Amino acid sequence: VAINVLGKSPDEVTAEIIEKLGDAPSKGCIMTLEGLSGTGKGTTVAKLKEKLPKSTTWSNGDIFRSITLLATKFAEEKKVELDEALKPENLAEFTKMLKFDKFEDDAFDVEID
Repeated sequence: VAINVLGKSPDEVTAEIIEKLGDAPSKGCIMTLEGLSGTGKGTTVAKLKEKLPKSTTWSNGDIFRSITLLATKFAEEKKVELDEALKPENLAEFTKMLKFDKFEDDAFDVEID
């Protein structure tokens, strides 16, 4: 289901999402939020957690930030350009360094080995 968020407050977006979900939250469901950086996904997720306290959330932005960090460190250590660090074989190795699991406070997060 697509929801146009343009010109809407996080509260309005949250209410519309909950309306579209119907009784799915009481039965269990998986929902994804997609959008450009800075469009309010994190704020909307925080609002959804307030309204749906049994929900669990996770941001794939953590994965992208972790890979970016590993690629940057690789480029610095090897003294190569970033595009060299972002080659498929290096990205595959960086991904192997990531662990997605429950950590402190029983919350899902990403850990770099």
